[in-house]
Amino acid sequence: GRTAAEEARAARERSVAAETARIRRELTEVRVQLAETRGEIRKEKQVQAEAEAGHQARLGQVEASLRQRLADVQDSQAQFQAEFDQELHEARRTEQQLQQEAAQAARSEVAV
Repeated sequence: GRTAAEEARAARERSVAAETARIRRELTEVRVQLAETRGEIRKEKQVQAEAEAGHQARLGQVEASLRQRLADVQDSQAQFQAEFDQELHEARRTEQQLQQEAAQAARSEVAV
């Protein structure tokens, strides 16, 4: 055999080797967990990006719909204004005609 000092040294080396192996296993577990967490974060970011894209698309649709409604209202307003202007013009023309006819009638009464 070995001396007590050699036995103690061999025991310490076995202890250090066992501790090193345990730390390596824990490190491997941590690396696996880290990879899983990164994967989950990546998936979550992808889900958020898709949700954001969907939200943007819906906002775009709402905006397009509102722009269309605004254009329709403006068209209706322009059409109404054109019709109103036309009716106003015709009313003024009729008023002028009536005034001319009244003036002619007054002149012919004076002439009589």
